[in-house]
Amino acid sequence: MPSRLNLKLAEQIRFRAANILLHEMKDPRIGFLTVTRVELASDLVTCTIYWSVIGTPGDRSKTAHALADAKGFLQRRIAEGLATRSAPQITFAFDESVAGAIKMTDLLKQLRSERGEPAVDAAAPLAEAPDTDADTDADAGADVNADDDPPKPADRRD
Repeated sequence: MPSRLNLKLAEQIRFRAANILLHEMKDPRIGFLTVTRVELASDLVTCTIYWSVIGTPGDRSKTAHALADAKGFLQRRIAEGLATRSAPQITFAFDESVAGAIKMTDLLKQLRSERGEPAVDAAAPLAEAPDTDADTDADAGADVNADDDPPKPADRRD
């Protein structure tokens, strides 16, 4: 399991890389790019930046070439923001998990349409259950759980 320092540096690299690509890179070959995650080696020497792009396979190819061409610039700009003795050597890798999730969603939609089920809109809120007379009577009465202890907040250790 990666150490806390490793995870913190990986997140800092992910944030810096995303900011540089969004605000400082002016390469028109870079499409709608998302830096999905960063894997930092335990010795902090190498770092893999995983990315995803929305679009055609041609957009993916153009973005991959643009990232390869801008590797030195990104390496230098990321290193400037890190408080380490040396900067990790970065490499870029396309994150297949995003494409896999999109493919799985499409397969599920296709299966629902074949079965004749209505399409599910993930952005739509769930419909509320109708209010019954039993629910309103229970709400108007005394608190059933008055003797129970209130729930305790979860103990978080960050």
